[in-house]
Amino acid sequence: MPTLTFNNVITINIFTDNFLWKTKLFAYLRSQRIMDFIDGTIVQTLATITILGTNGTTTTTVPNPEFNIWYL
Repeated sequence: MPTLTFNNVITINIFTDNFLWKTKLFAYLRSQRIMDFIDGTIVQTLATITILGTNGTTTTTVPNPEFNIWYL
């Protein structure tokens, strides 16, 4: 899991007319493999899912294992 530490990664003043900070920030987010979570490529999954029972008629709500991947 990537660790988010910006302490010494981006060393530039952020101004509205200076877009170099955006380039550096996006490069850092891509390097940490988290840009897809920010730009919406990886969409949030549901916290629970409904599973059809063995008899074919009953349903059960269970935690979605994919949600932990997205949430963490």
